This record gives sequence, structure tokens and C-alpha cells, in this order.
Amino acid sequence: MDETRGAGLLGSEARVKNYGQNLEGFAAAIQNEIVTGQGTGNAFLGGSDSVDAVLASNALSGAMMNEMDAVYCDGSDLQLTWMDSRDADDNFFVKGLGRQAGERIVAGLSGRIDGAQIGVYDGISIQMADGTAQAVPSEVNCGSVAVDIPVGAPVMVFANIAAAAGQVDLAQRYEYRTEECGVDGQGNPQSGSVLYRELKQGNEILDSVLVSSNCSADVTGQTDLALLGEALSHTNLTDGVNFAGSGATGTAIETALENNLSEVECREVEQAPNTDTDNDGINDTYVAPDGATDQSYSTCSEAIALAQTNYDFNEVEAGSEDWNVFTTACGGASGSKNEEINGEVATISYPAYSGEVTYRQKVYVGTLDDGTESETLQRVGKPEAQSINCYRSNMATVSCNAQRPADYGNGNTWTFKSGSGFDVERTETVTDFEDATTTPPRPADPNYGSWAATAVDCVWTEEEVLGDDACPANHVATVDGLRTRDHNVTDLNGNTTPTAWTTITPPTCVPVVNASCNNSVRNGCSAGSANDGAHPDTGSEYRWRCDGSPSGVGSNSPMCAMTIPVDGQCGSADGTAVSSKPTSNLCSEGSASSVSGSGPWTWSCNSTTGGANDSCSAEKSVPPGSCDYGGTIYANGASITGLITTSCGNGEKTHRQRKCCSGTPTMLYYEECGAANSNVSCANPHGTTSAPAPQCSSSDCIAGAGVPGCSVGSVSNASNPNVAGHSCTWKCTSGSTTINCSKTIAADNCFAAGTHVTLADGSMKNIEDIVAGDVVKGMDGSENEVEETLVHSLKDRKLYAFNGEAFFVTAEHPFMTENGWKAIDPVMTESLNADFIAENGMPGVLTVGDVLVKENGDKVKLESIESRDRYPHEMPVYNLRVDGNSTYYADGYLVHNK
Repeated sequence: MDETRGAGLLGSEARVKNYGQNLEGFAAAIQNEIVTGQGTGNAFLGGSDSVDAVLASNALSGAMMNEMDAVYCDGSDLQLTWMDSRDADDNFFVKGLGRQAGERIVAGLSGRIDGAQIGVYDGISIQMADGTAQAVPSEVNCGSVAVDIPVGAPVMVFANIAAAAGQVDLAQRYEYRTEECGVDGQGNPQSGSVLYRELKQGNEILDSVLVSSNCSADVTGQTDLALLGEALSHTNLTDGVNFAGSGATGTAIETALENNLSEVECREVEQAPNTDTDNDGINDTYVAPDGATDQSYSTCSEAIALAQTNYDFNEVEAGSEDWNVFTTACGGASGSKNEEINGEVATISYPAYSGEVTYRQKVYVGTLDDGTESETLQRVGKPEAQSINCYRSNMATVSCNAQRPADYGNGNTWTFKSGSGFDVERTETVTDFEDATTTPPRPADPNYGSWAATAVDCVWTEEEVLGDDACPANHVATVDGLRTRDHNVTDLNGNTTPTAWTTITPPTCVPVVNASCNNSVRNGCSAGSANDGAHPDTGSEYRWRCDGSPSGVGSNSPMCAMTIPVDGQCGSADGTAVSSKPTSNLCSEGSASSVSGSGPWTWSCNSTTGGANDSCSAEKSVPPGSCDYGGTIYANGASITGLITTSCGNGEKTHRQRKCCSGTPTMLYYEECGAANSNVSCANPHGTTSAPAPQCSSSDCIAGAGVPGCSVGSVSNASNPNVAGHSCTWKCTSGSTTINCSKTIAADNCFAAGTHVTLADGSMKNIEDIVAGDVVKGMDGSENEVEETLVHSLKDRKLYAFNGEAFFVTAEHPFMTENGWKAIDPVMTESLNADFIAENGMPGVLTVGDVLVKENGDKVKLESIESRDRYPHEMPVYNLRVDGNSTYYADGYLVHNK
């Protein structure tokens, strides 16, 4: 298979996720345009200028965004947003996602979005994720735009969406309204106006109170309520930027309030000169406080009230129920400023102030010379601040770093993944005065509420290391694993909604082994691995330690020890010819077994310390002239063994027939043995009684498999120390001649079970299933017959693997490379395989970069060599002894059988 196929393409699940996120982002952008009034109309359709503007203003672009459509149905306050990718039959289709793409996109969003807001269009209605169905509105309710959704498309539905033009202010507030007086009850026109104070919520009037009215004939010097009403509508708060946030707040709002008060009764009022206002026949003269006879005065000047004695008429202060009460709007301009929010600099925007400031004005009534009050002579004092209630919202967008997840410091690794940040809002209020006696009054600094998130788009990824806690009981991690999950931040307190954990790499867990000794064998461990170098041996004891695993976790054993075994050894009775069963000098070492036989006799000398046993024998001596041949008869140079006795037909004679050691039994001689003292013939017509020279076998000595034996002669004093590289020793005796034999124990360089061996016919067979007689494929196409399958214990050795394959071979085994035989540890090869060194010379060191020879002339470069030592000591490993050129193929690699 071509593993590069599809390289670089976005995976199907990632595309589904991207489409879902883009659909959600597009729907949110469209909704923002609708509710803020930035859109160009009620209807939005993909491809129109309005949608292009939405995409541009919200930095939305790319091929996926070009497949989005939306419509706003003002008749039902419903916003629909869908993906408009379709095939020729108007069915929803996205290349690479299949026919169920819509359902897959909805499934991906349903975990984050209300099921009542996301669904799939089935051609009749929108089947929502919560199980309900949403009908598709008609074009009459959607700005005359037909809603054309492809069947199977994912659709986002937002209900109760009010366009900016149709939104209602729900805050309760007071507003002042003036009306012209119109006509009186008799239908006569009236001049003047009426002032009302109305409690409103949205456009609804909850309460209306008549504040004052001057519906009568013109009165010179009376409050101009129409002018007052005009002043109440002013909202020109100046220097609004300084008022937002803090700083020179008092100065800014003072100036704004002063501007709002500039047209409230602060003007000159004309007074007719020398007018007989009290009808006493004498013109009254107006005298200003400074003694001048000006014909006008300022209605906001307190000096007038303080200098009443300078008038031709007096003034009295009207009761408080007749004072003027009015409000001015807080107003002001919108603006923005930079400020830190949770350590992150953000641009704070704000609108003009809502709310109002309430004032009162004292009313002064003039009296005529006769002491009567004149309704025609009234004056109002300066505005006096009573209360202030100015408020507005501060809004900002701040980066996700302004509030990391609440668990950010839990010791795991956190990284920011995606998101535009927090949309936050707080209230700003001015509800008190620093000094209400000045004109204008000085308001106190604003009070600020806490920032709260109105929308959050922040995703963080948490990475957690999987260590010992993720392993089963009594296991530890030798290599830590890793798992991740995403956190969607939900508020400005760092609360999150986490996804489920996803394991990236599991930990490598191994059991904890607490080591213990097995003192019955050398370097024996009931648990753990033997460490022979931990304690030096003595003259009488082998000493070692069993190490636990993993190192530093599993406990080590105390010192282990066993008595050094002494092999059993035959005594001087071994190899002699005696007339009766030997009873003394049976063993020079060890304990003698019982002597068996009637000549020859055999026994063994058994080690009492766990060493090897020795086999012993003695021949029966035969007096001259006897037909009882106790010794070995030789025929044609071959040793003859075995005795077959048959009775003759006359019952008086027996024939004793000896046979060769191999082949068909051959009559070599016979004895005719009659009654005692009869004449007998001891002829041996087929052989000679001269014994040939003894000869040692040339076979390999294998650890744990006895000794190779004798090609000629009988074996005695056999010793196999069962340690590769050490020597087997034995004796070969033929006749009266005995020779010493020795052979270095063949190395137990081996392969693990499951290693494939290539047979001569090209088939494969596991090495543990190979038997003597199987024919394997060797070097240069040779066919080599298996003579023996050798089985050893792995003990404390390591197994090695090439190029990430299975662990299968020990370090000393020779492999054929382009540059000849090489082994991972050639020094060990030399110490364990003297025969190989003699035949092939010292092998090279097998390292990364060497090119190994494989079957059929193939070659492979060695990219890596890995080792592992976590195996039981008693684990069996295998090797083959083959004839021919001593080679075979193991897992495809050409190897030597040494």
C-alpha cells in the first residue's frame, strides 16, 4: 500500500469540526449585525453585499465561509443560518464528508450549542437536535426573501432576535414633557405651556404628574416654562471621554451640567419702566440692587431677594409646594479609552449617560404697595441640585489571558488553543454630589460594578503526564504517557466546561518485582534477576544477589549463597577386571550407588553437593580356558556388544551369539557349552581380541546435555559444568588403554521462540518446532540437514531486535553482512564459540549502518538495535546444529549455527 496517499489532506473529522466552527462563527456575526443595527436591511443572503460586509468586518474568510447563507425574518423575529453546499439535486453535499455530512456537523456542535438551536433540514422542516421540529418561515415574514435550504444541510436557528430598530429600552426613567396650553373651556386661545413629569418604561407611560402650568394671559417676569422644557431636552454632556472610567470626573460632569443649565431661567426679564403696577395712580419705579433704576434684572440672581427694600414693591418667598422642580438628562457623548482588565490592556467603549439630574427653583412673589401679592410679579431663584442618577455601561473585549482557567496552576501543562477572548461589561453610576450647593453642582466620582462576561470564546488545552497512577496495581511506569483535554472557559472567574480526556500515548507499565533468592542453584532467584557481581564468591560458596525491578522501585534481596558443588569421581576400582563384584575403592569423591550386574559391574559416584555424578564400571576377569567371555570381543575392528543366548534342540548345549554395535546382528562366534568340564571350543573365527585404540567423539559439547562420548571405547569420568565456554571432560577406554577427552561447551547463543526458520522448500517453521531430520535453507542455496535442536535457558542475558522488529536473538550470535560475519558482542562470541573463531576468524562488531544479508540475495540496512532484559531466567531459547556449511536463515537473516 502506498502510505503517502492522502498526505497533507485535512482529515475527515477535522473538516467536520472546522465546518461546524465556521457555521457557528458566521451565525454569530450575522446576529451581531442584526441586533446592533449595522446591517443594511432585514434580509441577509449569501453572496449579497450585506453578507460580504459581515464577513469582512468580522475577519471571516476562506472557502468554507463562501458556503454559508443566512436570512433574518423580522415578521417572526427568527434568524436562520445554514451551509449552502449542494449537488445537482439540491441535496447538501460536501466533498470528502459523504452523504451524512449534515448530521456529522450537527453532532459535533450539539455538545456546545443548545439542541434547540441546531438541526438538519429534511426538506419539510428543520429537525432540531433536541427532538423538536422548526418550521421554515415563508418569504412574507422574511423581507420577501425565499428561504432556500438544501436538504440535509445543518441549520442554526435563533429565535426572538429583535433588530436594532425594533428594540425597546426596558429601563424605568422620568421624562419631562411640555404642551402648548391651547384653548380654554370657552374655546378662547391661551398662551403659555404645561409641564408634565412622566414615569416611562420603554415607550410606555406608567405615571404622569402635572408639574406646573401658565395657561393665562402673558405675564411679564414669570417663569418661561416652554424655555424650561427646551432645556430639559438638552443632553450635550461635554468631555465625555474624561468622564468615562475615572480621572477628572467632577470637572467633566460639572461642565456638562452647567451647559444643560445655561438655558434654564438664567436670563434677563424685561420690566416695563414707570408702570403703575399697583393701580394706585402712581408709576412704580424699579430700583436694582446696585441702586440703578435699570429696567431689567437676572432671574438667577439671589441679590434681588436680598435687597428687597430697594424695590418700590416687596417680595415674599412662595411656599415650597409652588417651587419649580425640573430635571435635565445626564446625556453626554459616547467614547472609548484604554484600561487594564485583569492585567490585560483593553479598549473600553461606552455610550452617553442615561438618567437625570433633579433641580428645584424657589419662587418669589412680588407684593404691591398695599401689601397684596401680585401674580404678575414673580421671580425664580437659581437652580439647586436635589439628586443625581446618571448611569451607563462600559463594554470591552479582552484577550483570553485576562482570565485563564481556574485550574491553570494545578501542575499540568496548559496552552492556549483558540478563541477571540471575553466580551465584558460593567455598570458606571454617579448617584451623589461632592458639593450640591454650587452652580453647577459638583458630582462625586463614579462607582463601577465588577466586570462580567457577556460572551466567552476561549479554549485552552490541558496536558497531563500519565505516570505510576495510570498503571495497574503493583506496576510502575518506566516511560510516562500523556493525555489531553480542552477547556471551554465559561465566565470571567475561570470556570470551564472540559471535554473528555484523550490519551495521546499510554504509559509503559511494568510490574514491580521484589527480588528473592533461590539458593538451590547457582545465581538462582525465585523473583528478580541474578547479579553475580554483587557479592564475591568464596572458596566454599557461590554468592550473588537478586535484583528487583524496575531499578530503584523493586527491592533487592539480601546476599544469596550456595555451597560450591564438588563433582562425584570414580575410585580406583573403576576400569579394573575383577573376578567378583567390587566393594571397595568405588569412589574417590561423592557417594557410591549400589553395584549392579554380574560382570561387568556398574555403579555411580554421586555428588553430595549438587555437582555432576560419575559413572563407573569394572569388567569380570575370565580364567584361561573358560568360554565365558567377560571382556569385549572385537570383530573386523568393530566393537561387539550384547549377548544373545538361545537353547539348542537337545537341551544340553546353548549357543551364545554376539552382535555388532550397529547393523543387522551378525553371528561372529558361538560357544558349545555342555556339561561341566566338557571340552569346549573357544574359537573366535570372525575377529580378534586385540582392542583398537580408544578415540574421543568429535561432536560438540552442549551445556546440560552430558558429554559427546567416544568414537571408540567406553566413557568414564564424564563431567559437564553446564557453562558455555567451559570444557566438558571425560575418558575413553578401549581394552587396557584409556585416554582423556575434552571439548569446549558450545555457546548457547540462541533465538527466542517464534523465530521463523526457512526450510529448503521455502516454507517457514518456528524454531521451537524444528526437529532433527528437517532440511533448512543455508548460505548460497545449500540444503543443510538439522542434526539437533538445542534448547537453553536465557538466564540473565538480553534479547535484541533490529529496526523495530521483535526481540529475537542473543548478543553473541554471528550474522552475515556485506563485510562478513559480525555479532553484537564479538568478544562474547570469541569466548563462547572457539570453533567458530577457528573456522571463520574473529567477527566484527554489528552496529547501526551495517547491511545485513537476507534470503534470495536481499539486503537490509540496520537502522536501529534495541535491547530488552525483562525476561524470566528460565525462559527457553533455541539454536540448531546443522550439517553442510553450518548456516540457516532466522527471521530472514543469514546466521551461523555456532
